[in-house]
Amino acid sequence: MRLHRLLATVASLAVLPLTAAGAQQARLFDNAWFWGIHGGATEIGTPATATQAEGTIGAEWLITRHTGGLYVSYDQTMFNRTSAIGDGSAVGGLRRVSIHDMRAGSIAGVVFPWHSGGFRPYAGLGAQLAVLGSATAQTDANGAPSTDVASRVENARSRTTVFLMGGAQWQVRRAAVFGQVTMTPSDSQFLVTKPTTSFVAGLRYNFGSSIGD
Repeated sequence: MRLHRLLATVASLAVLPLTAAGAQQARLFDNAWFWGIHGGATEIGTPATATQAEGTIGAEWLITRHTGGLYVSYDQTMFNRTSAIGDGSAVGGLRRVSIHDMRAGSIAGVVFPWHSGGFRPYAGLGAQLAVLGSATAQTDANGAPSTDVASRVENARSRTTVFLMGGAQWQVRRAAVFGQVTMTPSDSQFLVTKPTTSFVAGLRYNFGSSIGD
């Protein structure tokens, strides 16, 4: 009996530090404000060019609860590409359009279904507004684009769409490193017509509680 009691005491003492560490880890994640930066690549495809990965940088804000949260981000993808828009007066019926850079603002609800220590996978669904930095219809052998074409190019310079995201973060104290994938569907009304997929990695830092005292 004494041996059993001794073993039980030793086991409970061994578990205590693990339990305390887990509780502290939860406190540093639950109800927190995380600010972060990230970088990676976004696949860009148009009617005139094949899909190709382009450099992306961004900043983000993540508000967490226990198993969910709110995600907000701003991203910029840098590129110079050629797209196209229908124009009966252009050679081949398509007017080429020079496009430059893309800025995107995103907001999403996220869920953290489980965790193991500081490791937490997550998934999210949200809405994104993407705007091209510039879009200019080109002159071809048949002449300059009409005013109507220029107006349609301007309308096709931005889009609002839903997106899916998934990723995982590893948190140590208040800092967390993460990797994330974001996917948006194709859109024939946007000058970047093909589905876009972004792959980014970055750093988040917990600046404090999201619940007031």
